[in-house]
Amino acid sequence: MRIPTGSFGNAVPTPKPTNISLGNPGAVGQALSGLGKELEQQTNSIIRARAGDELLDYQIKIKDINESIRQGVESGALRADQIEKTYQDAVGQLDKPAFAGLDIAGQETATRGIKRYESAGLSTAMGYYHSALKIEARDQVDSQLDQLGKLTNYPDADVEKINAMSAGLEEQGRLAYGGQWSKVRQGWVDKNWFNQAQQKLMQARNDGTALADLNNQLTAENGFYVDKLDPDKRNALLNQAMGYQSRLEAKAAAAEAKREALAARTYNSFAQQVYSDLPTTAEQQEQLIASTKGTSVEGDVKDLLSDQETIRKVVSAGPVESQNYVNNLYANLNANGGDMRQWRLAQRLNSAVQKTNQQLMQTPLLFNQNRTGDAVAPLDMTALNPTAAAVTGAMDGMDISQRFGVAIADRSATIDAVRSNTGVNVPRLLLLPQEATAIADELKKQPPENQIATLSRLRDMVGNDSDYRAIMKQISPDSPGTAYSALVLSAPDVKATTGGAATPYSQIASYVPKIDKYETAKTILIGEQMLNPTKAMKDAGIQPVTLPSDEKLKRAFDQSTGNAFAYNPQARQIAYGLFKSAYAGVAYNSGNSDMTRTESTNQDVVDKAIQMATGGVYKGLNGGDVAMPFGMDKDTFKDRYTDAAQTAFKNAGLNPYAQSSFKPVNLGGNQYGLVNGSGRWAVDPRNNQKIVVRVE
Repeated sequence: MRIPTGSFGNAVPTPKPTNISLGNPGAVGQALSGLGKELEQQTNSIIRARAGDELLDYQIKIKDINESIRQGVESGALRADQIEKTYQDAVGQLDKPAFAGLDIAGQETATRGIKRYESAGLSTAMGYYHSALKIEARDQVDSQLDQLGKLTNYPDADVEKINAMSAGLEEQGRLAYGGQWSKVRQGWVDKNWFNQAQQKLMQARNDGTALADLNNQLTAENGFYVDKLDPDKRNALLNQAMGYQSRLEAKAAAAEAKREALAARTYNSFAQQVYSDLPTTAEQQEQLIASTKGTSVEGDVKDLLSDQETIRKVVSAGPVESQNYVNNLYANLNANGGDMRQWRLAQRLNSAVQKTNQQLMQTPLLFNQNRTGDAVAPLDMTALNPTAAAVTGAMDGMDISQRFGVAIADRSATIDAVRSNTGVNVPRLLLLPQEATAIADELKKQPPENQIATLSRLRDMVGNDSDYRAIMKQISPDSPGTAYSALVLSAPDVKATTGGAATPYSQIASYVPKIDKYETAKTILIGEQMLNPTKAMKDAGIQPVTLPSDEKLKRAFDQSTGNAFAYNPQARQIAYGLFKSAYAGVAYNSGNSDMTRTESTNQDVVDKAIQMATGGVYKGLNGGDVAMPFGMDKDTFKDRYTDAAQTAFKNAGLNPYAQSSFKPVNLGGNQYGLVNGSGRWAVDPRNNQKIVVRVE
């Protein structure tokens, strides 16, 4: 017998083998009948199981549809009114299970299962309806709050009115946020007030008055924002406002200080013109008044403009007359009294005279420039560099070295004119301050050999010994060794004639030095550097020379010079400093390391150093010791000094042989005074001035 399989495919149960006893035909029939029922039961069981699987798959697909709807609702992509249609459309697209092989009763049961799943799925989907409404309501509320909030950003926006408009969102807000709606709305209101306060702060950040008003709104008992903002937010805004206020105050103070400084500078510049008796224009006076108005010097400006003619008249009278005028003015005021105006004029006149006299003594070239209007032509420092000077073309028939010398000579003549016009023996300062600094700095950077070359070149360009010595005083105030070396180098050299034969030194100089000027200059310059080596020298491994103690050096110096500097302690101090440099230079040049690291003085080194530092000392001339002109031998010095002293006494109407009762005293520059044993100076009875002897 064959059992129909219907549409169960290949799911055919495997029949179990059955032992049939052929000995009893009735039993065989019963056995076959039981076998058929068993197979039918197994087949129906499989069909029902398959139907159950199909229902389960369908249920899962509906759950997937519901999950998709839930996600759409939460993301906002699916509105509440779209949920049912979305569900029905999705379910309609599902393939319904066929439930093949089930009987009619089974089919009906399975179909009811499908409908039950679909109905349950719809219920689930519609359960998202409220969530969708809440999400949609939140989106709408947030959007409207955002739009209302943006209205508060406009200038002069009525924030209070805008905040009140949010009350119209009450129903939607409660739907969207439930019990949190009141908190959400209050936070939005607070934010609007905070934003408005921030806008006010930004608008007021450069306005001190507006900042003060905002501070009051934030802190006063009845301040506008006291009941509108939390204390934390008010404090945050207040801190910002105070920061802006501090910045404004600092800026205002800086601006005021700057204005005061500019006013003072303008006033001082104008006053300097007046004090220097230089003309001022109407435009300058108007600018002075405008730039100082409201400042601390405004009153001074009015007085200066009123007094400038008096000041010019006094200053132009000359240093002596102007100082006498001021002294007499103060004496009169102290004796008879005066009002504030008169005292201020006296102070102004005194300031003008002091500044003018100070400039006269410190920068006579600029003094003359201010008086005459003739600018001081700057020196071309290229002339000091032979390489650079060589490539510089000639102008007006002169090379750069010649132009340098002419400029110095012109400045020297200007100094003479200033002396003549003012009656004051102003110092011969031939370099402007910046020029003196430039030359001094250049010399400091050079090794001794180059320094000697530069100083020699400078001497040749200047030409005049007095001008050269004046320049050296300016460029070497802190380096006596440089100044002294320059003077030593100024002695003439043996030169060759055009014919080629050497010119005897005696035809060039009045005496032949016993010591070499180049060796002396180089030794002193080397010693000066070895006592204070530069960083570059230290980096190169050059160690400073260690001299014997100062006490031992001074003892050796005093023993060698005797009382040559007894009447000129300043000259002694300079000579002793040169002696130390010369001692260090001689010790270093010896090549003997023991000489540069010794605690005791070496007499040979002392003798050489003394001769280089002083030019040579004559001991016992007329009972005194004296430093001679550089390198001059004793016999020559004695003869020339004696002749010069006798001539000076004779010219003064004194006994020429009386000079032997006076000791020579160094005055500097190869000049000597004369003093007797009691300390009395030889005086010219014609003018009561000291007799001065010069040895050439």
